[in-house]
Amino acid sequence: MKRLLLIFFLPFIASAQSDCEDQYRGKDAFHIISTDYSPVCGCDGETYRNSDAAYWWGGINYWTSNTICDDFDIDLYPNVSTSDITIPAHLRIYMKYPGTASVTIYNDFGKLMLQRRFETSLPEQVINDANPYDLYEVQTFPRGIYILIVTVNGNKKYRKIIRITE
Repeated sequence: MKRLLLIFFLPFIASAQSDCEDQYRGKDAFHIISTDYSPVCGCDGETYRNSDAAYWWGGINYWTSNTICDDFDIDLYPNVSTSDITIPAHLRIYMKYPGTASVTIYNDFGKLMLQRRFETSLPEQVINDANPYDLYEVQTFPRGIYILIVTVNGNKKYRKIIRITE
């Protein structure tokens, strides 16, 4: 009898575990979402910029609001920089625990272009000095591709910045 019940309920258990990703909707990386940074931790273990990004870009159904999956997260928007000073790149650093974040930017030849440190004594929030930190310095860089690296407790996250000229 126990085996019969197990065989009957097994498909439902497997279905509940796979409900994270919407198999009918799929991921839509080109869907336009809000630029608001209110991070969520998705049921797939990924951190998304906000619930819209989790739903559309991640193609998932469930997430936990106002938290991140890792120890820290970074948000860079937009990642294309022009000389228009009214549209700088915005960098936000969300840290789960108090500490220090080191920001470095290198050009495509490995030359250090920018270095900055941010500190927070409060957990579970965007660092005040980086909410957002406007990367006006990037607007003075020559045209090219740059790598932004944020390091917290030895862990690194990377983003690409493209500097164009009009």
